[in-house]
Amino acid sequence: MNTNNQRQMIPNEDSGLLAQIGNNSPVATFVIDGQHRIVFWNRACEHITGVPAAQIIGTTNAWQPFYSKPRPVMADL
Repeated sequence: MNTNNQRQMIPNEDSGLLAQIGNNSPVATFVIDGQHRIVFWNRACEHITGVPAAQIIGTTNAWQPFYSKPRPVMADL
């Protein structure tokens, strides 16, 4: 999923700026919504996990890059 699609999933007029800041951060960062769907997955997450944003954004699979079976990640709590 490209930055334009990420902007659509973040309901905020500043989402373009947020996406630019987040994507250029060296800190692996992802954001989930109230339904635990991933709405943002930055380049550092892609680099560290090997999972491209296009593959994981829109899913509830934040656990997959980190665990072998479904379980909550800190963002879920």
